Amino acid sequence: MEEVTWLDVIKIMIPVLAVILAGIFALFNLRHSIQLQAKNKWKEDFRNHMAEYIESYIKLTYLTIEWKELFANKKSTDEIRSKIQAVTSELISRFSKVELMLDEDENSKELLKLVFEYDMELSRLQKGETIELDLEAAIRRISQTAKKIYHSK
Repeated sequence: MEEVTWLDVIKIMIPVLAVILAGIFALFNLRHSIQLQAKNKWKEDFRNHMAEYIESYIKLTYLTIEWKELFANKKSTDEIRSKIQAVTSELISRFSKVELMLDEDENSKELLKLVFEYDMELSRLQKGETIELDLEAAIRRISQTAKKIYHSK
């Protein structure tokens, strides 16, 4: 029998260590890739939900303009009021999707505060009362805060 030298052991161990290191490196890259995919999915979902929410806000803006014109001309506002109620309900449902995605950071708290303030005004609108809320400015503020959240992720 031939004697095994340290050189023979090293020759055998180098490929084994290379395979082990390659496996560890592959697992690290896989983990990083999964985290990146999850982050991108979150950003895409957040962007889509916010776009739907803002779209509903824009619809509401046009409906309130139409409602004010009908009210000023002493025409029936029942149909437009029902549309306003539907869009307001849509707003609440669409934002609830966004709310579930938010963390407890400052930008998220700011967005929640804005939406809560505006929802209070919108509930008055839903009841048929006039409101002082500038919907276009509200859309801009919500959009800017959402952009901060999107870019911070």
